[in-house]
Amino acid sequence: MENNGYETPELNDKLYLHFRGFKTIANLDRYTGCKALWLDSNGFTKIENLSPLVELRCLYLSKNLITRIEGLDTLQHLTILDLSNNRISCIENLSCLDNLETLNLSHNAINSMDDIVHLQTCLKLNNVDLTNNRLEANDAFYSIVASIPSLLTISVNGNELTKLPSFRKKLIVANPKLGYIDRPVDEQERFFAIAFVSGGPDAETTARAEWKQRQEESRIAQLREFKEWQAEQQRVREVARAEGRSLIREVLMYGVMRMMLLMMVMMMMMMIWDECRDYALFEVVLNVVVDTMNTSS
Repeated sequence: MENNGYETPELNDKLYLHFRGFKTIANLDRYTGCKALWLDSNGFTKIENLSPLVELRCLYLSKNLITRIEGLDTLQHLTILDLSNNRISCIENLSCLDNLETLNLSHNAINSMDDIVHLQTCLKLNNVDLTNNRLEANDAFYSIVASIPSLLTISVNGNELTKLPSFRKKLIVANPKLGYIDRPVDEQERFFAIAFVSGGPDAETTARAEWKQRQEESRIAQLREFKEWQAEQQRVREVARAEGRSLIREVLMYGVMRMMLLMMVMMMMMMIWDECRDYALFEVVLNVVVDTMNTSS
C-alpha cells in the first residue's frame, strides 16, 4: 500500500487521499483505526460518510468545493479540522466536536458576525484561522471573540474588520488570554493597549513612558546585583589568598584525592573477589564502600 500503509484497512492510523481527483467521500468504512486523514485538493462538495472513523484526530479537507460544515457528529476525538480554501459561508455544526482545538477556515466566504457566532459553543477551541474571508467591519466581533472560552490564537488578516479603528488594540483588551493575533502579543503591547482603550492616546503615551522607566529601573537593579556578586567573589578570593590557598587548587586536589580513593577501592574489591569468590560478601562490602563514598561527598 502507498505511503508505508497496511493492506488491512483497520491497521492504518494515517490515510493519504489528497490530490486524487475524488468527487465524493466514500469507501472508508473499514478504516476504523484511522487517526489522521488527508482529503485535501480533491473535488469534494460535501462532507459525508465519515461516521465509521470514530478514532479520527486530524481531518484535512482544504482546497475542495465544500459549501457547508456537516457530517462530523461521530468524530468525538477530532482535535484538528482544516477546511481552508473552500466555499463555506457559515460556521456551524461544530459544537458536537467536544475536543476540537484547532480550526482553519481561511480563504472561504464567511461574511457576517452571525456566520461566526457559533464559535462560542466550541469549548476547547484555542486556535482559529479566519484569514482572507469577507468578514465585515463590525464592533460585535470583539464580544464574539471574548466569548470563545479557550481561545488563545486567532488570525484574521485579509478581512474588512481589520480596518476598524484601533482594531488590534481593542481585540487585545477584549480577550486578555489572546497571545497571538496574526502575530505574537507580548506583555509590552498588551500594557500599551490597555492604556489606550481605557484612556486614549494620552494614556498610551503615559504608559509608554512608564514602561520605559520600569525597564531602566530593572536594568539598573540587575547591574547592581551583578556588581554585588562580583564584589562577593572578589572578597572570597582575597580571603583565600590571605590564608595562602587557592580555591582552584583545592577543588583540583579534592578531585584527585577522590579519584585515588576510588582506584584503591576498586583494587581492594578485585582482591576480595580473587580471594573468596563469595558474591554475597562482595555485595555487602560494595554497599559499604558506596555508602562511605556518598557520605564523604
